[in-house]
Amino acid sequence: MHFKLKKSMNIKKIVIYGVAIFILIGCFVCYAILTKNQRYKKMVFEIVYPSDTLFTVADLEFYVKKNCPDVVGKFSDSVNLIDFEKKLEEYPYLEFVDVITNQGVVIVKAKQEKVIAKVFSAENKRFYLAKSGRILPDNSPLSAGRVVVANGKISGKDNPIDIIAKIDSLQKLKGVFPSVYAVWKIADYLDEDPFWEAQIGQIHADENGDITLIPTVGDHLVIFGKIRYCDDASREVKKRFNNLKNVYKQGFKITGWDKYKTINLKFGQEIPCERRVE
Repeated sequence: MHFKLKKSMNIKKIVIYGVAIFILIGCFVCYAILTKNQRYKKMVFEIVYPSDTLFTVADLEFYVKKNCPDVVGKFSDSVNLIDFEKKLEEYPYLEFVDVITNQGVVIVKAKQEKVIAKVFSAENKRFYLAKSGRILPDNSPLSAGRVVVANGKISGKDNPIDIIAKIDSLQKLKGVFPSVYAVWKIADYLDEDPFWEAQIGQIHADENGDITLIPTVGDHLVIFGKIRYCDDASREVKKRFNNLKNVYKQGFKITGWDKYKTINLKFGQEIPCERRVE
C-alpha cells in the first residue's frame, strides 16, 4: 500500500513538471510569434555620465535623426540594429553603446566618456582628453567643467590609445615619449587622487617632451620630466608624485610655499629645488 502511494505521488510530480515545461515552452512560442516582425513604437535613451555632461539626450536624439538609419515606425525585420549601433558608436562623446529592444521599444544604453584634461595643441586646436585615452572634439555647447588644462608642444593627431596600439605592434618604438601620451598618464593620475587634482592646474609640454606642472597653490613650477611609453609608466608617474608630496610635507612645512622657484623631479630621489632670489 505504501509503495503504491509513493509511486502514485511520483507520477503526479512527473505530470506536474511536464505540464509546467509545456506551459513554459508555450509562453516562449507565443512571445516569439507576438514579437516577430513587430513595429518599433519609440526609442528611449539611458545615459550614464561619469563626469560633467558634454551632451544631452536631445543632442543625441538629433544626431540619431541626422546620421543613423530610421528605426522608429519600422518593422523589426526591416531594421539592422547592428548597423544602427555601429553608427551610433561614431558619436564622439560615447565610450560605450548597447542597443536592445523590449516589446516594441528600442532602448539605447550609453555611457559618456570621462573627460580628464582640456588640451590646447601645438596646431592651435582645442580638444578634450578622455580617461580611456581617446581624443574628443571640443565643439560641445556644454563644458567639461573643472579639469586640468594642458598646452605646449602637444599634438592632437594621435590618440594615446592609438599610440599604444602602434607601439605594441612595433617594439622598436618602445622608448618614445609623445607628449599627448604623457599628458594622458599624468591627467589620469590626477583624476584618481583628489589632492593632486585640486593642486595641479596646468600641464605644459616642451618640444623635447619634458613636462612642467603648474600648481594652483604656491608660486613655483614642478619640473616633471619625460614620461616614456613603457609597461610601468603609471608606476613612474605615481613615484614622482610621491616624491613631490614628500617635498611638500617636509620642505614646505618649514620654508613655506613661496621660497622655491622650481622643484625638479627628473632625477628620482634626488630632488633639486631652486630657491627664489629675494
